[in-house]
Amino acid sequence: MIVSEFIEWLKTQDPDAAVKVVIVTDRSGDYETIIDVKTEDFDPAVSPRTFSVADYRNSTYAPVGSRLFNLNELVLGRDDT
Repeated sequence: MIVSEFIEWLKTQDPDAAVKVVIVTDRSGDYETIIDVKTEDFDPAVSPRTFSVADYRNSTYAPVGSRLFNLNELVLGRDDT
């Protein structure tokens, strides 16, 4: 999903609903199993506490073939592990 599609989907939701994000607080095991999460209010004023933005388009730090090459993403939530 891209941001413009996400915005359209948000328009179908109750505008008075609280927005929460999931925070991963603990992992365990060989396969990085998530064992504990919590929710937190979404607040853009405290970035990157509740979201992060990665834009590696045209970046010399993301060579062709790397996971970051041409990456442009908005992540809601956080991994505290």
